[in-house]
Amino acid sequence: MARDAPAAAGAAATPVSAVFMALLVGMTALAPLSMQIFVPALPAIQRGFAVPTGHYPAEHRPDLVYEAFSDFFSGREPVPFRGEG
Repeated sequence: MARDAPAAAGAAATPVSAVFMALLVGMTALAPLSMQIFVPALPAIQRGFAVPTGHYPAEHRPDLVYEAFSDFFSGREPVPFRGEG
C-alpha cells in the first residue's frame, strides 16, 4: 500500500469552518472588550483599596530606577538605602 504523499508547498490549505472562524473572532474580541468594561470601574476600585493618588516617586528620580534595574539584571547585590542597615 502506498502512503499518502505530503502536500506540496504551493497546495491549497484546508478551508476553515465557519464555527472555528467565529470562535477565533470571539476570542480575539474578548480582551479589548474586557478592558472597556474594566476601565470605568478603576476609580471605584481605587477608593475601595484606599490607594492615594499622585505621582510615583520614581518618576522624579529615574536614576534610582535605573540603578535598581541594573543591579537586578546584572546579578549584583543591591545597595541598601540610608537607614536600612
